[in-house]
Amino acid sequence: MKNIEIKGTQFHNKGAELMLLSILHYFRSKNSKHKFTISPIYDGCVYDHYAQLNLQQKIWLRYKGIQWGMLGSFVPKKIRKMYGLVLDKEIDAILDASGFAYSSQWGNEPTKIMASYTKKWKKEGKTIILMPQAFGPFKNKQITKYMQIIIENCDLIYAREQNSYENLISISGEKEYIKIAPDFTILLDGQLPDYFDASIHQVCIVPNMRMIDKTNFTSDEYINFMLKIIKLLKSNNLNPFFLIQGGNEDLFVTKKICSECKEIIPIFNENNPIYIKGIIKYSKGLVGSRFHSLASGLYSGIPTLGTGWSHKYDMLFKNFQFSEGLIDIKSTALENKLEYIIDKNMSNDLSLKLTKISKKQTYDVNNMFMEIEDILNI
Repeated sequence: MKNIEIKGTQFHNKGAELMLLSILHYFRSKNSKHKFTISPIYDGCVYDHYAQLNLQQKIWLRYKGIQWGMLGSFVPKKIRKMYGLVLDKEIDAILDASGFAYSSQWGNEPTKIMASYTKKWKKEGKTIILMPQAFGPFKNKQITKYMQIIIENCDLIYAREQNSYENLISISGEKEYIKIAPDFTILLDGQLPDYFDASIHQVCIVPNMRMIDKTNFTSDEYINFMLKIIKLLKSNNLNPFFLIQGGNEDLFVTKKICSECKEIIPIFNENNPIYIKGIIKYSKGLVGSRFHSLASGLYSGIPTLGTGWSHKYDMLFKNFQFSEGLIDIKSTALENKLEYIIDKNMSNDLSLKLTKISKKQTYDVNNMFMEIEDILNI
């Protein structure tokens, strides 16, 4: 039995929480005896969240550029055990599920911090595994150096798609422990909340603030794009609704869209990621900008159209052999794109195609988890 830290999933958005739940679901469904620990982040999650999931908490908090976790060694072991507190030195393995952190698009700092941690952990004999996630691009010498350190100290690294894999091996060369595996949240089933009526709420729209602050698009351009989507859906007798997956910042964008809209569009600000997956699964179609909402739609075999702000979106749709499902918000052919949702024959054909590919990706994810289990049990 090992004490395993699940890193990068500290409740800062529903996509991150979905990854955490997916990891726990897999291991606990296998009756794993491993203990799981999370490192709370300042203003990022509270005890109520991880206590409900039977997670221990690591005393490891970076605040104002300083790591304060070492102070936990002054707390007697008996008291730490009483309150489910774990020191970094008591962790045996790290599963990093950051999703998308190690890239010039987020600056050098996340990669720099992780590089220093992996050097420390490797010296202490910990197993370090980077779960399927997006990597790169790495646009300067500093971040390239930090990523090289991370690669050298990891036992397994999974890129979520080919582009990320190539970004990694461009730094390190091909290595046996750098592999490709799909997004692993595919293994977690969604549930439909009692309040949701799929016959009334038909097409799910998932906005994302990143489409404004991480692209060259203006707020007005993104809002106008969403307004056009709503108008086209309504003109085809389909009822759209908003689903919030990214917290208050996405809710803010959604309210701005609604303020410009001539019709009242329902907003579901659901906190439970299992219900979010369920709502998506039972929708007639989805138009979104959050990665895990799009992944959930594609995995569920529902017609899914998306906009994106990094290569991970392009590669997600490419993996499902549906690159045409990714939309440029300045496109003048929106109505043609929406035919995948509006036209019954096109919708059914696409659903069959997505479902077939989803089965193959489920197989690949299960194989990935078995590889991880082998490493952890050595």
